[in-house]
Amino acid sequence: MHNVRMHARSLVTTSLLFVLTLGACQKEAQPASGEAPVTGVAAPPAPSSAETPAKARPAGAAASQGSAALKLTGAITKDLDGQIVTCGFTRLKGRDQGRTWAIRSEELDFQVFAMTDEELASPTVLLTVRKPARASYTFKGTAGTVKGATDGTVTELDADLDGIVGKEVVHVKGSMTCPPR
Repeated sequence: MHNVRMHARSLVTTSLLFVLTLGACQKEAQPASGEAPVTGVAAPPAPSSAETPAKARPAGAAASQGSAALKLTGAITKDLDGQIVTCGFTRLKGRDQGRTWAIRSEELDFQVFAMTDEELASPTVLLTVRKPARASYTFKGTAGTVKGATDGTVTELDADLDGIVGKEVVHVKGSMTCPPR
């Protein structure tokens, strides 16, 4: 059972990395003048059907907005605050379950997700950075905690995200909140 769950989680992570890569290929207009350091992230665009797997969102259901109050330190230093979270859930076995909390910007993608309600107790975390240099980080469960509320409205984080390649670490502390599903 443990191997099946790990395999399923690997497939989900690989699928999300693919979706993130597709989104990273889309170019957006950038300001011509010098940019000041960013302490927040602009609201993410609504996901298109090409970016969101069909099973992640039932037909006709729009993604909802949520808020973040996160502080990243270590290899990446950044505050992620405000109404910048895209919220989603999984439609599985005829019911809405799990939760996805996602932040997208030109600089990074940050996601916390649980495909089922049971996974809310220990959701997967993925940070993909594009600027200033490409890097990816994930929570391996070795330092800190990540926990989603049983109703899927909030996830609390106080954890080290380990570099997928390399030994760099990003510490994330704070919360992401979504409306009830």
